[in-house]
Amino acid sequence: MPSSRATMTEIVEKSKQLLDSVSLAPRGDDSVLVIVACLRLPAYLGISWRLWFETYHLAEGNYDPLELALVFCGIAFALYFLFLLVNNRRAFVSVESKRAQILLDLLVYSGAYVLTQDPQSDIYYLNILPLLLTVEYFSLQVTVLVAAWVIALNAAQFAMIPSHSEVFSWASRDFLPRSFVITIIGVAYLVHRRLRNVGDAALDRDRESW
Repeated sequence: MPSSRATMTEIVEKSKQLLDSVSLAPRGDDSVLVIVACLRLPAYLGISWRLWFETYHLAEGNYDPLELALVFCGIAFALYFLFLLVNNRRAFVSVESKRAQILLDLLVYSGAYVLTQDPQSDIYYLNILPLLLTVEYFSLQVTVLVAAWVIALNAAQFAMIPSHSEVFSWASRDFLPRSFVITIIGVAYLVHRRLRNVGDAALDRDRESW
């Protein structure tokens, strides 16, 4: 009995240390921002192709004005931040720039996912990129908020289900697996980037209180 209590106490203590560590200020390596900026333009071009293909080749219709606005604004936004990366690195890595990139990525990826009107669209997974940026540069509270937005976006696709009889199938085949993937990747990256030794975590906590 004493040994089981000691084991339980040790587990609780380790859990507290883990939470304390990942709650600390993020490491903030600017190379992550550069990588995502380089991936952003191909991602936006892929989105524009996907929307164009579905509109002209599958639906044989005309572009929705919202789709055009999303595509052109998104590509312009991607090119602007690449310009900043090359010509004004200090502005590119500023806190304001990071906030803007995360917010605009979420708007573009979320908007594109909704405009496809396809709950199974893989565009949804592009929301992982702004989530990783949030983990890298902002607090745990902001990270949880962004993760909640991404999962809520997935849940909102419930409105696209044509029949209530298909809801269970959608939940088991799409909603739960996608939410699981987003959660696992986010938590794994969070722990990978913020986990520190007990001594280092205590030192960083002291520094934050100065």
